[in-house]
Amino acid sequence: MPRTRIERVVNEETPITTDTALRLAKVFGTLPEFRTNLQFLLDRKLAEKEMGAAQARIVKLVGATAYCYYRKKSP
Repeated sequence: MPRTRIERVVNEETPITTDTALRLAKVFGTLPEFRTNLQFLLDRKLAEKEMGAAQARIVKLVGATAYCYYRKKSP
């Protein structure tokens, strides 16, 4: 893995890609999901901050979850 990629990740200039997560997992003896989950959490926090009050105005569909869960599959 190029040194420049590591520098960009550490400086938060580029996200941790799947490829990078796989390589770091191999080097540090961890699971790739560890790194990708960290990236997801950072992305989610940034999106929530960016959305701000707009997120509160999103209307939840009532009953949509139950419908999707209990819907019978077609043969």
